[in-house]
Amino acid sequence: MQASLGPKQAYRLWRSTQWGVDPSKLLKARIGKGLDHQGKNYELMSSVVNSYYPFPQYGQGLILLDEGDEVISWQDTSRALDGYFLIHAFPGGSHQFEHMEASLEMLRKHAVG
Repeated sequence: MQASLGPKQAYRLWRSTQWGVDPSKLLKARIGKGLDHQGKNYELMSSVVNSYYPFPQYGQGLILLDEGDEVISWQDTSRALDGYFLIHAFPGGSHQFEHMEASLEMLRKHAVG
């Protein structure tokens, strides 16, 4: 999609799907060893978690959320970023964000302003 935009429009386009407002806070409970969604072992180090910054509350972004996210609360994200960004929450879905195709028109409109 970005290839069809001119250089003046492309710099304004960004979107976020299911981004935690404060990832270091969210991920602290997951520090240590575990299994990923493919059943493979991983180890999340505290140094990695502490390296994440809170989500900025400025810009011209579009926040797309799935209400069915079982990992990150869409309500918390919406409350924290409401008034700073355009926010759209889709009913259902999951943490993998299942509404990309349904979002295309919103993304296009956001990109061309």
